[in-house]
Amino acid sequence: MLEELTRLARDRAPARREALLAAVIDLYRAAGARAELALGEVFSDIVVYLVACLPDTAKPRAGALLADLSTAPHALVLRLAGAGGPLAGPLLQSSTVLSDDDLVDLVARLDEGGLAAVAARAGLSERVTDALVAKGGPALCRAVAANRSARLSRKCLARIVAACGEGAAELRGAADVIAFAPTPRRKRASRRDAGGTPRVIAFPQRADRSTEPAAAPPPVAEAIAAIASHDRMLEVAMLLAAHAGLPPDLVSRLIARPDPTLLAVLCRAAGVPDSTFSVIARIRGRRFGHPLAQTLAVEAAYAELSEAEARQRLGSVKAMQKKA
Repeated sequence: MLEELTRLARDRAPARREALLAAVIDLYRAAGARAELALGEVFSDIVVYLVACLPDTAKPRAGALLADLSTAPHALVLRLAGAGGPLAGPLLQSSTVLSDDDLVDLVARLDEGGLAAVAARAGLSERVTDALVAKGGPALCRAVAANRSARLSRKCLARIVAACGEGAAELRGAADVIAFAPTPRRKRASRRDAGGTPRVIAFPQRADRSTEPAAAPPPVAEAIAAIASHDRMLEVAMLLAAHAGLPPDLVSRLIARPDPTLLAVLCRAAGVPDSTFSVIARIRGRRFGHPLAQTLAVEAAYAELSEAEARQRLGSVKAMQKKA
């Protein structure tokens, strides 16, 4: 092994430098958990020197090798991750050497590529996701929402809502950003036909708005669309609960039932468009094992539900909840 390292060290070709770095990392890994105490400083100096000799095309591979090294010196990983560039990405995304404190500190000074790498990291804590969405714009917020292993606090969800809205100058608490604003009550249609026979309908008919310009979805609906598309139903429940002014645990329990009525009411009251509800309905359909025809019927019923009727029904739910 020593002869091989000596031979590689004498050859200054970039490919040989990459092979030498891989060999040095393997040696350090073989030294075990106590290697940092005796060899950490020397190893770090060698790595920094060899990394500087590599072309940019080889640096992501070098970063991946170091990210896979659980015994890598902490100071070395922190230095390389903070330096940015193609080598930093794998470290930011995968290295177990970096702690939450490290990540929060790094987020404050990383470029867009580095922030995206952190957002893709498995098992992000609420501290880190809070720092990410506070630093980044809509694209980064959507990347955080797409990471299904990341934990999202209410503060984080509120910032995602604010980032999805246009001109959100101030990021406030979830109760302020995700506000429930009542709308005028629409006159309900009669449930009896001309012959006086009762008829059963899932939801009331929506008014014909084909001639009206389509309104932009509210920020909360945009955030739900970003989160629901990644099967984050717990976070969807949190957003719907905050918008409706209901306890999140209550909403989570109620919309987890097979009957989709309350979920439809909450979604329509929040301005969730048909396309987003379709995503949610199909996720639920798969979870409950419902046939596609049943899911399509739920989607069709949602299309007929007016926002005014949804807010009216939601008011009834809130009144019942207060009495409980």
